[in-house]
Amino acid sequence: MLLLLSLLLTASAQDTPEAEGNESSEDAEPPPFTQPDPSLAIPADDTPRARPQQQRADGQRPAQHRDSPGETMARLQLARSYQAQRLEVLTELEFTPGTTTVHRGPNWGARRRYGWSPVNVTHTPATIERQWGIYQGSSRVDVPTYLDLTGQVSERQALDDKLGKLTRRSQVGMIVGGVGVAALVGGIVTMGFADTPEADAAASAAVAGGAVFTFGGLIGAAIPAGRADKLRYRPADYMALTEVRAEVDVYNDELAAELGLTPADRSLMDTERRPGRPTRR
Repeated sequence: MLLLLSLLLTASAQDTPEAEGNESSEDAEPPPFTQPDPSLAIPADDTPRARPQQQRADGQRPAQHRDSPGETMARLQLARSYQAQRLEVLTELEFTPGTTTVHRGPNWGARRRYGWSPVNVTHTPATIERQWGIYQGSSRVDVPTYLDLTGQVSERQALDDKLGKLTRRSQVGMIVGGVGVAALVGGIVTMGFADTPEADAAASAAVAGGAVFTFGGLIGAAIPAGRADKLRYRPADYMALTEVRAEVDVYNDELAAELGLTPADRSLMDTERRPGRPTRR
């Protein structure tokens, strides 16, 4: 028993200095602050950094500048004017429908009821031709109007001369056709009142001549008129596409400068491309 008590007292005496040492270490003051060694410092980045947006006294960020309603409406009107007056070169598709003709010939054979009748079928397939046209806003522009807009006076005069020649040829053909129609009608009427073989022969000759003059005049009037329409409404038959694109760019640049549009506003409108407009003939 005495041995056990002596062992317990010895153990408690050994634990007491450690606890006091721990309490003294917790209550000790921290070491004084020492300056770091400059040689170990990381060099600073000299790249300028974006400063945060300044705040007002109430803690709100200052409002950015915005156009007034009047300025917004003015810019909108300029944009609409530019879109309505600018020129564009768009792709077109000319569609020609196909035709199918069925011709039934006369019956032939030993007996009409059991004979054969030939049938001829002629088929013309439909065709699609790629063309291009000039548009101002949403309206298609013919060649004379385009030359006026781009200020090509000499080219307009040359085109007017060609159109004038074709128009005169077409008018001559119409006059010849009208004379043929008059001769045809007069010959038919004369044949009804012919009493002699000579009068009947003369009326027949008038009818034949009138028919020839009528068809010849109509064909002679249609060919020049068709050529004139192509020159007037199909720019590909009169001008090169590369030249037209360059002239359109110059016209649009001058129009934008006249209206006072900024490059940013114009780029937004010029990037809007519309699909080609198909046409049917």
